Amino acid sequence: MKSFNSLIVEDNRKASDLLKNKLRKYCPLIGVIDQTAHLDEAKNLVEQNVYHILFLDIGLPSGSGFDLIEYVRDHPDIKMPAIIFTTGQNEQEYLLKAIRVSASDYLYKPISTDELIQAVHKATTRIQQEKKINDNLELISQLSTQKSHGLGQIPILMIKGVIEYVDVEKIKYFEANSSMTTIRLTEGKDLQSVRHLGYYKDQLRDHPSFFQISAAAVVNLSQISRYDHSRLLLTFKDGETIHASKRGGKDLRDFLRN
Repeated sequence: MKSFNSLIVEDNRKASDLLKNKLRKYCPLIGVIDQTAHLDEAKNLVEQNVYHILFLDIGLPSGSGFDLIEYVRDHPDIKMPAIIFTTGQNEQEYLLKAIRVSASDYLYKPISTDELIQAVHKATTRIQQEKKINDNLELISQLSTQKSHGLGQIPILMIKGVIEYVDVEKIKYFEANSSMTTIRLTEGKDLQSVRHLGYYKDQLRDHPSFFQISAAAVVNLSQISRYDHSRLLLTFKDGETIHASKRGGKDLRDFLRN
């Protein structure tokens, strides 16, 4: 990625212009730098443009910077940018909340040039890592499609001894359901197996597309379109989502980085 688009959401025009000038002077990787002082305009801008980084003030005339984050989260078609909060010393109580929304950094005004450079470097590094993760997911999907005819089927043992053979490529994920397992298929159908999740994990241990993301779920990575590590959220190609555990998410991130 050659440059990163940014949006400054700041109601103090002087502070906004000062931040923009510093970004221009000291952060050459930052390309587009849009500015707004209003929450509603910020919502429109993130809908109409792709921003990689948001420089977000917490206190705004018509709401809070956290309201913008919630707005983006409520609109799956908007990719969540890296968040760098820019706030006054009297708003330190929001630091914990910023951590909870996975903010990339938290800068106090007046913003130190060195701290700004470090924050931008941290954010751009994180963005590049996430891009690599999602590029690798796409590669896994492509390789799975190319080899799909050789993957075969897996028997699903259901109640009353019924066995249904399912194409492995059509399985989205396995999810533990007490001592049983729910198998979600790409066609929207669910199968209930009397086997426990560990059984299917062992059956697919050597399969390159299946990965355990938590104690309760094993997913088919070839059916995943995006992984957002900051939210431990995997998005399937059909829009369905599933969460990884902290340990599973870390393992998945490390796997996809390689």
